[in-house]
Amino acid sequence: MKPYLMLTAVALVCVPAFAQNQPEPSTSSVFDALDTNKDGRISKAEAQAHPVVSQAFASADADGDGSLTRQEFNSTFTTRPTQTTPPPGTSPEAGPTR
Repeated sequence: MKPYLMLTAVALVCVPAFAQNQPEPSTSSVFDALDTNKDGRISKAEAQAHPVVSQAFASADADGDGSLTRQEFNSTFTTRPTQTTPPPGTSPEAGPTR
């Protein structure tokens, strides 16, 4: 009985760790999946398939033409790494200063 309990515990700990390492879908693949008619634009109707895109559609539609170009989509939904300021007394290249 104990070996089964141990295996179950290991599985419960490992599975979430593996899931965290899965890459997020790229904006290109999301755009392509939403552009169901393959016209190079996402209409408001096509955007309904993705709750986040649907909710932000109006603000993402920079030119107000009722559709999202790939450029509009990328500028709205591409995540950029946040820049952090190193704590005082440290240098990003050399580590902590003394």
